[in-house]
Amino acid sequence: MSDGKLQDREPSLTPPVSAQATGGPQSDMPGPLAIGVVLLCGIVQIALFLSSNRTVFEPPYLVPALNAIFITTLLMVVAVIAARSYLLGLSSALAPMGAGLFALSLCSFLAGFAITRGDPNFGVTLHNIGMLVCAVGTLIGALQLNSDSATSNSSWFTLFTWYAVAALIVAATVLLVATGLLPAFIHGQTLAPTPLRQLLLATTAAICLFNAFAIGRSAYESRLPFLAWFALGMVLLAMSALGLLGMKSVGTPLNWAARSAQYLAGIYLLIAVITAMRQCQRWVIPLNALRETHQRYVSLVDNSPDAIFVHSDERFVFANPAAARLLGVQSPEELLGRSIMDVIPPEELRAVRARIERSFASNQPSPLREMPIQRYDGTLVHAEVIGAPVQYDGKPAVQVVMRDVTARRHEEQERRAAEIRLRRVLDNLFAFVGLLDTNGILLEANRAPLAAAGIDIKDVVGKHFADTYWWAYDPATQQQIRNAITRAARGETVRFDIHARMAGGHLMPIDFQIGPIHDDAGRIVNLVPSAVNITERVEANNALRAAAAAADLARAEAERANHAKDQFIAALSHELRTPLTPIMAIAGTLKDDPRLPDDVRADLATILRNVELETHLVGDLLDVSRVLSGKMHLLKRPVDAALVLREAAAIVGPDLDAMHQRLALHITGAPYVVEADPARLQQVFWNLLRNACKFSPAYSTITLRASRISNEKLQVEVIDQGAGISPALLPRLFTPFVQGDAREGGLGLGLAIAKGIITLHGGAITARSEGPGHGATFAITLPLADAQTLPNNALAAPPVAAVPGRRLKILLVEDHEDTARLMSRMLRADGHSVIHADSVASAITLARAETFDLLVSDLGLPDGTGHDMLLMLRSAGCGVNAIALSGYGSPSDIERSRTVGFREHLTKPVNIDLLQQTINRIAGEIAPLTT
Repeated sequence: MSDGKLQDREPSLTPPVSAQATGGPQSDMPGPLAIGVVLLCGIVQIALFLSSNRTVFEPPYLVPALNAIFITTLLMVVAVIAARSYLLGLSSALAPMGAGLFALSLCSFLAGFAITRGDPNFGVTLHNIGMLVCAVGTLIGALQLNSDSATSNSSWFTLFTWYAVAALIVAATVLLVATGLLPAFIHGQTLAPTPLRQLLLATTAAICLFNAFAIGRSAYESRLPFLAWFALGMVLLAMSALGLLGMKSVGTPLNWAARSAQYLAGIYLLIAVITAMRQCQRWVIPLNALRETHQRYVSLVDNSPDAIFVHSDERFVFANPAAARLLGVQSPEELLGRSIMDVIPPEELRAVRARIERSFASNQPSPLREMPIQRYDGTLVHAEVIGAPVQYDGKPAVQVVMRDVTARRHEEQERRAAEIRLRRVLDNLFAFVGLLDTNGILLEANRAPLAAAGIDIKDVVGKHFADTYWWAYDPATQQQIRNAITRAARGETVRFDIHARMAGGHLMPIDFQIGPIHDDAGRIVNLVPSAVNITERVEANNALRAAAAAADLARAEAERANHAKDQFIAALSHELRTPLTPIMAIAGTLKDDPRLPDDVRADLATILRNVELETHLVGDLLDVSRVLSGKMHLLKRPVDAALVLREAAAIVGPDLDAMHQRLALHITGAPYVVEADPARLQQVFWNLLRNACKFSPAYSTITLRASRISNEKLQVEVIDQGAGISPALLPRLFTPFVQGDAREGGLGLGLAIAKGIITLHGGAITARSEGPGHGATFAITLPLADAQTLPNNALAAPPVAAVPGRRLKILLVEDHEDTARLMSRMLRADGHSVIHADSVASAITLARAETFDLLVSDLGLPDGTGHDMLLMLRSAGCGVNAIALSGYGSPSDIERSRTVGFREHLTKPVNIDLLQQTINRIAGEIAPLTT
């Protein structure tokens, strides 16, 4: 839709607005009075034209004075303000209009001066040409005003050109009249007008009338009071020219009527400027308001998302692009001339025509209505429609605004359907769901739980939720519900378990929740309570708690049984180890006695080896119990695993020699610093090497390899050429009491203990074999530690046992007679003085009576423990170095002994050589009390 097309139709589409709101002509110009003045001037001039043309009054200075006041001064003011407004970019039309007024102002001034000099022809000629120049300048401005050329571009040069041309015309007229080159406009004696003057005045009158029409039309469209007053001024100038055209001589009544019209025109033009300045509160003429109004209207109509069209005689005469889209055509032009009834469904035709008739009859817009519209492409849409009666091209018409609400209607239908579905779902949902206002009044609730409680909806809706049947059985419960409502109204979501009264009065446990609903602005508008029957959950929780209590009881019983088992195994170990001590002592001493025959010494070695095996079996029982219960205690420190490997290899050396086997050591890249318990680590390595020795044939090779598999891990492998492992056994190999070959003896605990120890060190142990007869490989991986954490003495050679030479006075406390007799004899054989006690009481008596260098005491005594005895001796002031002997050898047992003051804790059966080394080391650290 082009601007030109819109411009023709804009008057009938412009929405009616109040003159007060727009500052229109009606608010600043008394229309009837102004038009009445113009008509009166016209009537007066006609009457005077028909009367006498005799000169009645023509003072020599009155006309120049009136011209100077009402034409020269007033028009010059208007011309200056027009020039200023043009320079401010308010409209390019102001330049030619201001130049024309400027020319008339100059000519009027010069004409008055000529009349005072007694040259009426000079004055009349200048004045009449000034009127023509003013009319032409205004014509150019009016044409610009009603076309697309009235832009806001401005420049001093253009303004100067217009005003200079006006001044040059005036100057040329003066020169031509002065030189006689321009024909006279009046006869010399009679002062009657010449034909040339009559032609010029008629032209001026015609141009002024056209100007009045064009500017008046712009005033109507833009509602600018300036243009309205200016148009009236042009009418008065035209009337003045017509009055001058009809006069026969100067000074006649008709001549004065024409002059009065000019003076009134000057006043109207000044009023036009004053009105414009009042409107914008500036010394300017806001003539660009027309273009801005036009552009706003074009933008408003063309860009409106609503369909806007006008129909007259039931045919489209105007439409915007949105109307074309809504009605299913490509452009607004396709609608023009078509019947609007084409888009009205047949069932709506009568109602639509009735609405149009009522709107015309009342001259009021029809009420907003939603109705179906049959588009030209055949589809049906729904639209909101409102129409208002207007005048279009001088004919009655209806302006219609239409909005497509098909999508909204569809959404509303879907929402209503969803609400119905939701209502049906909620009504059939046994869980309770309700709706409260923020004060706690129940507004709605689903039906199923109400029926279950024997409640009718009308009995609870409208009541405070806390006062309904469900909670009214108990004031405390009601208060709890009220508190929850208060918290929810503050924005919280509250949830708790509570009992609700049901039909028959029984109480049902429910999971109750209430929370707020917010509107788009974030305000809390409603509360939603909900409740779910949790009877089954409560019963399940009760059953679960009962089961948990039973499980706790069973766990406690199992822990008691496990503790009893640990105590039994520890006691059994103690009782098994204690009688082994004299056996080990006798066999260990006699097997190296050269006085005995070789076969006897070999038998003694066999006895010693089996005692050591029995000792290991007892230790395995204790170790596997600790591993399985998670009570194995490790004394970790940075240690070089290479040293531990070599020590384990040295310990297994005699077994290898007995089988004529060779151990191949491949330890590269040492040290291997690990955070470990060296004794336990050695136990694992020794176990794997001893198994390899036991399950490998004579004269075979066993390989011990250690290497780094990364900067973070150490790998140790023990590879044998022995019996191998069957695939069926491999997955169970590290399970307690599983044996590879029962014929080799043992309890099947070594590998289980090894796995537990390695796991506690953060490592892993695996086994692989190609099958029976193909040997086996055991691999251990351990995390490496920072080499800088290894102490300086960790790589040093192990200390050499102290050389015996000092005699010590020793108090031996042992209740096992055989063990006490043999140990006393062996210690005396080493040169020590030994006194024996078989109980705590006898030991304390001896310690108080005599002074001893060393106390060697069993811990399990008939009347107490060795720990108690040492503490009593210390409290009595008997400071003595002490060595503990016990069948209990766990790390916690050793730690406890050292805590109470024992220097060493040796586990039974006691290795006599180890005991002698320990005594000699302590002897080297103390000064003996006896010699």
